[in-house]
Amino acid sequence: MDIKVNKEEGLSIELTVAFSPEELDQKYQEKIAEIAKKAKIDGFRPGKAPLQVIEKRYGDSAYGEIVDTLMKESSVELFKKNKYRPAVQPKFDVTKFEKGKKKAFEYQVSFESLPKIKEVKYQDYTFEKPVAEVKDGDVKEAVARVAEGIENLEPLAKKRAIKAADFVEFDFEGSVDGVKHDSMKAENYKLEIGSNSFIPGFEEAMIGLKIGDKKTITVNFPVEYHAKEFAGKEAKFDVIIHEILANQSSKVDDEMAKKAGFKDLLDMKQVAKAKLEEDFKELSNQALKKTLLDRLDKDVKTDLPPTLVKNEFDMIWQQYEADLNQDAKKKPTKAETDKHKKNCQEIAERRVKLGIVLAEIGQKNKVEVSEDEVREAVMGEFKKYPGQEQQLMQMIQGNQQFVENIKAKLYESKVVDYILSKIKVTEKKTSKADLIKMVDES
Repeated sequence: MDIKVNKEEGLSIELTVAFSPEELDQKYQEKIAEIAKKAKIDGFRPGKAPLQVIEKRYGDSAYGEIVDTLMKESSVELFKKNKYRPAVQPKFDVTKFEKGKKKAFEYQVSFESLPKIKEVKYQDYTFEKPVAEVKDGDVKEAVARVAEGIENLEPLAKKRAIKAADFVEFDFEGSVDGVKHDSMKAENYKLEIGSNSFIPGFEEAMIGLKIGDKKTITVNFPVEYHAKEFAGKEAKFDVIIHEILANQSSKVDDEMAKKAGFKDLLDMKQVAKAKLEEDFKELSNQALKKTLLDRLDKDVKTDLPPTLVKNEFDMIWQQYEADLNQDAKKKPTKAETDKHKKNCQEIAERRVKLGIVLAEIGQKNKVEVSEDEVREAVMGEFKKYPGQEQQLMQMIQGNQQFVENIKAKLYESKVVDYILSKIKVTEKKTSKADLIKMVDES
């Protein structure tokens, strides 16, 4: 095997790999002999057909397999021998393949190499870790948020007509084609106006009614309605309004705490404080990690593989466009789009650089991620989407990249933890607002 460097410009490398006729012929003879042992050809016992018969029938396919095998095996060998580290999948092109007595095989391989990173003296780093204390006001605020989320419907103190977001208690009875149905009837039913839990148009038609009002509301069932006998048909509902209610904030007391699943208010406050302490601790860790990553980003100067940066940029930009599509009100100007593209490019470059740096440090220090850790991390993703575990499992089984992404994030996190364990870190007290700001800016 002969290797020629055609181009080595920055991280872009192109090589030509050539095999002598003797090398190719040896591989060919070995392949034909292997095929001959298993070939079943009419008129001959298994494994007893003459080689010329085998060559006539299987010669072309044998050469095809040889070429593929030689490219794979030789590229691995030359990358290892010359310490090349492709950043992305190399591109292979067969440039010469001649048959006959003087057979020759040659291919080109082009790729972007990972940059060689100078050793980072992270052991000399010293950082301050921001820490915030949970105050009584933080606990009070957390408890109040829970209280606001507990349904506490009360009749309006001042009677008025129904508005959007009101809760209405009413009777209704519906009919289709003049025929009443028990499934379209209820008494003292509570409905939030604007929740879109009824047939389209029904809730809007109730706006403006007052207690004691009666009305016949005409609507159409959706064409895709689950009950096929009603799908697409017109329906009439006779309604009687009994009460208009509003969701009032629950009083912060033992009764509210019990509704929320706690023994009493004291128990609720203790749990809230413990949860806030965990949240503040996680924010402190995130702020410290951001400080470390900022320092690594600043200290490491290197070229980056263009394809890796482009792939990262494309992923960031696709998410941005998906978010735009979900919000029809967002229509950025060209100037705003250009500015965001520049920002996304900077984020992509930072992510690629830090990924390479952390991988380098991790490999040198033998940081590894076990299968158990990956499995635990995947289960952690499941917990974020309760009730959708089955769908997630199906997605993972058909998408190995999902698991690889989790593994990559876990690996980088472990490398960061390893670095932090080797440097001097002191604590510095800060406010909750400043701590949150530090993390939000990351």
